[in-house]
Amino acid sequence: MNEPSRNTNEPSQEWKKTFNSTLNRLSNQYLTLLRAASSEMALDDAQIDQRGKRLSLLLLAAAGC
Repeated sequence: MNEPSRNTNEPSQEWKKTFNSTLNRLSNQYLTLLRAASSEMALDDAQIDQRGKRLSLLLLAAAGC
């Protein structure tokens, strides 16, 4: 029967390996960016919460409570 030789599959197999490797690398970099952005947002939220708590305490103190 007419079976394709291994040589005809090698370029496509090499392309698939290269593509998968690139895709994995880009996915990992994207996840790293998401984690960094998430951490940065959590820090910002915590700082805002702390400022809000301080402001509440100042308002309570000013009101004489």
